[in-house]
Amino acid sequence: MKVLFLQKDPFVNLGVMSLSAYLKKHGHQCELLIENAEKDFFGEIKRINPGLVAFSCTTGIHTWAIKTAAKIKRILDVPVIMGGHHPTFYPGVVNSSPIDIICKGDGEEAILELVEKMEKNKNITLIKNLYVKQKGGGKETVYTNPLRNLVENLDNLPVLDRSLYRRYPFIMKQGNYRTITGRGCPYNCTFCFNKSIKEMYTGKGRYVRRRSISNVIEELVWAKNNFKIASIDFQDDTFVYDFKNWLEPFLKEYKEKINLPFTCCVRANLINEELARALRRYGCHSVKMGIESGNDYLN
Repeated sequence: MKVLFLQKDPFVNLGVMSLSAYLKKHGHQCELLIENAEKDFFGEIKRINPGLVAFSCTTGIHTWAIKTAAKIKRILDVPVIMGGHHPTFYPGVVNSSPIDIICKGDGEEAILELVEKMEKNKNITLIKNLYVKQKGGGKETVYTNPLRNLVENLDNLPVLDRSLYRRYPFIMKQGNYRTITGRGCPYNCTFCFNKSIKEMYTGKGRYVRRRSISNVIEELVWAKNNFKIASIDFQDDTFVYDFKNWLEPFLKEYKEKINLPFTCCVRANLINEELARALRRYGCHSVKMGIESGNDYLN
């Protein structure tokens, strides 16, 4: 099946690249269009004629997706799925008229099961992680399904599909390569989405997962050999946890085999002189830190 991912703004989306890589690994086609980079956005959608249209949405951008889906429905008879943080926390968005399916939580296994059942005209209303809206008997019914277990061994997932953006040379030529070494965060900050998702997945497997060092290095060696990369951006929520067991051995191998400047996300309570010196020594040129409040009491 041909799956068409749509996004509004010109940036790479790690989640979408992971979904595309997983679908392609299993023999499906994936394309992506960016509205703000197209002269005839809806004309291109019609030309591609996908079997499924997919949006990945945070809150706010979901309003654009709903309006865009409504316009698509006027030119194509195609099902629309929305995944990402907004439908994960607000699954009721499936009740918006142009949205047929939403995906809660991780989407790789769910979207693969969906497209394979669609191809075979099988029932799609019982797929875990999905809420599926169907019409019949003059009314609409939304079938809600529980979450499946988490993918615990991230090494089993293919490398992010950067080629999904090949239509846009200005993106492909960017020297900053974005990737992620793990999923989840070991902390429970009440203001963060991780706390809520962790609670959703209670009993569904280990929430904090990290790829093996060799798996990450293999990806970066491949990326360095195939793209003109000037720096790496590690987009893990908390890149610097587990310093002794994972991060320090990784940084040593990174320095030896990759040796490019990098950025990462940190937590203030994890920063000490040893970590700061190690990050600098192995190539980190800047860090990002979320500061929710300047008041210790509020934190």
